[in-house]
Amino acid sequence: MKTLFFSPKFYPEPNFYINDIVFDLEIPDKVVLTGKKISYKNISFFLKKNKVNIYYIPYFERSRNTIFSLLFEYFSFFLLSFLIIPIVLFLERPKKIFYYGISPPFYIFPFILLKVFFRYKIIFWVQDIWPESIFLRMPFSNAFYRFIKFLMSIIYKFSDRLILISKKFKGSSRFKKYEIKIDYIPQGCKQETKSSLDEYSLKIFNLIKNETRKVIIYAGNVSNSMFLEEMAEAVNKNKNDFVFYIIGDGPLKKKLIKKNYKKVFFFEFVERNSILKIIKQADFAFLGRKLDKDKKTKIISKIFPAKLSIYLYCQVPIISLADEDLYRYINRNNLGYVNKFSGVKELSDWLSSLLLETEEKINSIKFSQKDLFSRNFDHNNILKKIKAIIEK
Repeated sequence: MKTLFFSPKFYPEPNFYINDIVFDLEIPDKVVLTGKKISYKNISFFLKKNKVNIYYIPYFERSRNTIFSLLFEYFSFFLLSFLIIPIVLFLERPKKIFYYGISPPFYIFPFILLKVFFRYKIIFWVQDIWPESIFLRMPFSNAFYRFIKFLMSIIYKFSDRLILISKKFKGSSRFKKYEIKIDYIPQGCKQETKSSLDEYSLKIFNLIKNETRKVIIYAGNVSNSMFLEEMAEAVNKNKNDFVFYIIGDGPLKKKLIKKNYKKVFFFEFVERNSILKIIKQADFAFLGRKLDKDKKTKIISKIFPAKLSIYLYCQVPIISLADEDLYRYINRNNLGYVNKFSGVKELSDWLSSLLLETEEKINSIKFSQKDLFSRNFDHNNILKKIKAIIEK
């Protein structure tokens, strides 16, 4: 039975968990269909890696941090997918489509339309909740909200299985009618290998390892919804020995770099195996989430950031500015230190208070992280659950 994994992002993009899922999952006949930036000149429309056939849909990546540029990227992928998806389906004839549903989720529509002709089943691993997610980035519109919600209901209806990444959705009115076909699997984290670091990753690794000040690290998307600017301001103004390492890219990064912080350092993404080794060298890992208090976006609070599993695996105490759900989760499970943002000065004072924490407390946090990771986020357990769903 052949399974086609569909994800807008995949190899050579280094930091998406679906890469580890596909290459490590022990099932026969795996095929991947993914996106390819036009700028990737060294990749054609087809590649074979680790005995997996990978087909690419070219698209124009966003050139500026504007809604128009973002929509242009989305539509270029979406339109070209209508041409390439039927060809790949005809060549490969899969029986299952496993959709890794990062934003935007509408890329699956060609598969829904062609389902009647090729007779496959669709498994949708929901990674983001729409329409709420889009209104974290743009002004809210009731009419647009209802339209996007209607489109999502079509996707949920025609998916044969839905995988949600949090059990907090259980009983939610959004998914209640689909309960019979829902499974719950969070994003996990694969253990790092013993491979050596490349030159750039090694530079970051050594900078943190040899740092005499307390290192707070953040790895991921650099955006306004993460309290990154607030944390950068607090660290920079803190009189104690803190530094803030931000590894990643995103719409907020250029603005932060222009501020010329003396105690905040910026680096590009590194591949997933390297980032695990680097995070382990830090004293704290930052996890922020800034949600609109509007009830229409409250459902997003049920999804915890994917980097949570990475931080737990690395056993680095979390420093978090969080909404109520994430706040309670970190506190209840003793995963680190969590607060609600009330101002840069207050945040800076709170950071100073963390220097008084005992080694016993730090060790108890690391133990709790290790225990929770092994129960909920272990990569091998995630693989077993996904394999069972595909083979049903």
